[in-house]
Amino acid sequence: YLLKGARQAIQRGAPGEAERGLRTGLPILKNDQRSEGLILLAESFQEQYMWTDSLTLLEASLHEFPEAPRDRLYAIRIHAQHHLGMVGSDNLNEIISSLYAIARGAPRIDHRVTALRIAARIAYMELSTTHLDSLVTLAEELKQEPDLDSNGQLAIHYALSLLRRQAGDRVLSLHHLERGAAVAKASNIANSLAQSILMNLGASQCGEGDYESALVQFKYGYKIGENLRADYVMALAAANQ
Repeated sequence: YLLKGARQAIQRGAPGEAERGLRTGLPILKNDQRSEGLILLAESFQEQYMWTDSLTLLEASLHEFPEAPRDRLYAIRIHAQHHLGMVGSDNLNEIISSLYAIARGAPRIDHRVTALRIAARIAYMELSTTHLDSLVTLAEELKQEPDLDSNGQLAIHYALSLLRRQAGDRVLSLHHLERGAAVAKASNIANSLAQSILMNLGASQCGEGDYESALVQFKYGYKIGENLRADYVMALAAANQ
């Protein structure tokens, strides 16, 4: 119940609630449940933009993880490192290649999707074309997986929006932002990923001259930012209203 409650809290935009519950409950968790709890705690930190806390926890807990969850641990650890400026020209290609390998071969679909999402973001932010076509192909394949839940669908549309934009296809990028926003709203997902999709969609709609639709996305993104206490993103949303 602790782990399920933490997942639900993160999904609905209450990572602080997940953090408090996990801090209290972690001492009683054992084995696989403990490793899952540690990853969820790290993700709750990331949802609150506490990147250093997340990375410190993950690196201190490496010895506790069995082999199976290490793919997911590696991906979210890289995510924190990228936000902290620890990914650059010296290790960029290696990191994207490693994330691509996880997205292709990890045994669990959610671990594959997590690696793909993070690889797509890094490739877009760093203007990298390493595995770009292969990442697009893989994302289209994962999109068809029958076991993909709403969080997975959201992540795939986010990844494809960035990858298509990186490849120069603004129309398909906008399509996936619209699809992602629809998934977030239909499933009541109010996490940082949903916020990123809404903000990117609003920016794209502004670029198309559709300011009325863009305002709707910015307002929704601002509301999520309030819950996450993401001051920077709230300010960005407010500036666009």
